[in-house]
Amino acid sequence: MTFFYFVNCCALTYGPYALIYKNSVLSEYQPYRKCISVASMYIMTIMLRMFLLGTIVPIIGLDGTARDVVQPLVSIIDIVGIYYALVRTVGRPEIKILSVLVGWGLTDALLSTLLVYWSGARKHEFSWEFVEMAIGYNIELVQLAATVTLVWLWTRTDLNQSAVPVISSVLLISLLKSFISKMAVAGGIMTCGLAANAIITAGVATVALSLFMSLTAQ
Repeated sequence: MTFFYFVNCCALTYGPYALIYKNSVLSEYQPYRKCISVASMYIMTIMLRMFLLGTIVPIIGLDGTARDVVQPLVSIIDIVGIYYALVRTVGRPEIKILSVLVGWGLTDALLSTLLVYWSGARKHEFSWEFVEMAIGYNIELVQLAATVTLVWLWTRTDLNQSAVPVISSVLLISLLKSFISKMAVAGGIMTCGLAANAIITAGVATVALSLFMSLTAQ
């Protein structure tokens, strides 16, 4: 039974990426190489982010709230990596966005959770800890889709300049999402960090989808 729980956790975490690939326009073009290329870009980006977190933050000597703010901001390197991945991916907007979403998101999920599930989930017949982790990565899938869409909008030369501050502000909120969620729970606004994360993600995704639809409908 413990092995089945491990399989269920993996299915809940990685299954949505397979569904996106099989049930979207990606299934027609089968951009395996594009997704693999994006995955390699993610690995290089995460290594650079780890280097920055391991050197800059300790050197500055931040602690407490300051560290909680600076650490997410270091993740701006992810924005740069996603931008580079989008620029390097050729195709229709949907192909570019979905290729980066699947390649980047699945690699992140695999590297972040597979060993945790293997060493932890296999010891339990059921545990909310790993179910919450899987649900959290489904929320992060929506967040990544919104972030990739916003970065793609940023690359558009025909983008209305009045939308640039909105996109920049929403991207900043995305970077500080973990800090905002923690403050919402600490301030008693929300009782569950997962719920706060989901609400913020829903807001960011709504703005990203609205901007994307308004631009592509022109």
